[in-house]
Amino acid sequence: MPKSAFKIVMLGAQLCGKTSLIEQCINGVYIVGMTFPTVEDTYEAWIEVEKGQRERIRIYDTAGLV
Repeated sequence: MPKSAFKIVMLGAQLCGKTSLIEQCINGVYIVGMTFPTVEDTYEAWIEVEKGQRERIRIYDTAGLV
């Protein structure tokens, strides 16, 4: 098991779908027509990079850029 996580930062304009993309990839959930203002959120997940090898990722969801 790795001791550290790969870090990903989501950047983009306000209401462009950064949080929706993260939720869809990690949880398989997409809610049509719902918007939630984000100040900052952190998501953590395990992904399979090769057969039998898993890595931990940490995704930082930021507030939209104006």
